Amino acid sequence: MLKLKTLAAAVAFLAASGAVAQEASAPECTDTRSATEILERKIREWKAGDLGRALAERDANRQLVLLVSDPQTVNAGTQSADYGKSRELAFAKAFLATQAAFVKARKETIETETASEFFNAAPSSAELSLDSAEEQGRLMRLGEKIFTLTEAALDKALREVGVSEDDIKRAEPSKKVQLFKDRIARTSVTKAVGAVAGVLPVQNFEATDCNNIGAVAVISVFSEKNLEFARDVRQGKPIMADKERASGQTLSAMVDAEIASNEVLDIYGLRKVHDQSGYPSLVSYGQWSFVSDGTTPRSREMKRKAAILQAESNAKAHIATYLGGTAQTALETFTDEAYEEFVKVTREGQEVASTAAVLEKQLQTMGARARVELTGMRELGTWTIEHPGAPGVTMVGSVVAWSPQFADAINQATGSKRRQAASDPVKSDAAPGQVDVRSSKVKNNAADF
Repeated sequence: MLKLKTLAAAVAFLAASGAVAQEASAPECTDTRSATEILERKIREWKAGDLGRALAERDANRQLVLLVSDPQTVNAGTQSADYGKSRELAFAKAFLATQAAFVKARKETIETETASEFFNAAPSSAELSLDSAEEQGRLMRLGEKIFTLTEAALDKALREVGVSEDDIKRAEPSKKVQLFKDRIARTSVTKAVGAVAGVLPVQNFEATDCNNIGAVAVISVFSEKNLEFARDVRQGKPIMADKERASGQTLSAMVDAEIASNEVLDIYGLRKVHDQSGYPSLVSYGQWSFVSDGTTPRSREMKRKAAILQAESNAKAHIATYLGGTAQTALETFTDEAYEEFVKVTREGQEVASTAAVLEKQLQTMGARARVELTGMRELGTWTIEHPGAPGVTMVGSVVAWSPQFADAINQATGSKRRQAASDPVKSDAAPGQVDVRSSKVKNNAADF
């Protein structure tokens, strides 16, 4: 009997020791910062780093536009089965915010430049000269002449922005200025949205706090290089390689390494990179998630495959929206209602969030119009990773890429003489419950944009 009591005491002691050890391995989370506060500090650190400073300098010199989203809270907590899906939607919202900020600023710039182009030049002394018959009542005559010159300039401006002669004649002089403003607003909206393909994400961040709340943020860049590349890809134009930007590894090898290291979990959206030969290429990272608790192996695999299909669809949608965000598609898809919504929300004082809501609808329309089969698009890999900050949530992804060399390989195989790789290729020599903050891998330097 004594031996049994001794054995029971020993078992209890060991169990208690194990519990203490387990508690010791998971220290209490004491950081009082929210996930958004953690990201705000991370973004400040990024801005102080080499890439952040280089991009900020080029932004100041008007060589590109640097766009940093505010942190977006993930609606579902890290302990929720919906965290993975909410996380994907939060990344989409953060990127959309950078696009909306660009459209709003671009529209205002175009409006200012257009108005200045027509009205900055003052009337010349010859235009204001009076002959001898007009000398009497000089002040009144000058006033009439200035008004006539101003109205003539306004009529000319209205013609150049597409207002018909009949509409100009019908418009009262007092209403011509407003007519001009309205037409400039419509034109500037089309141009601004038609340049949104030049906005691409550079890096994204994710943080989770002690309260099991997550937040994400996206840093994007607009450049004319990005926009021109989108136009060339969509129109099937030959593309030149930049040998100085050759990566030293194939796109497939790059993605394989990212999947093997789990870095791929932190890369959201579309990236413009250079392949082993220096050709600019598109690599799109789509993600989704599923919860496998309480399921059979067969059921789990079915859920995983369904989630991967959704991730692949997301990856292709990134490319379609990028190629759709050009002036041609904007002109094809804008309606009077869309113009009115944009003009309303982009007036001074409106929040960027309002612009984002309208822009999202327009981009969906443009992306749907651009959903054509792009020759040379390949799936480079799929992956499945348990989210480190969300117990029980399994993230999956699909990586889809396009490059001029992929396109040419298909063209050659099908007997087409069309070529998009315009240069000779370059030979390659290489082949939970705790505060957490992660960022995506940097794929670019400031000179890429």
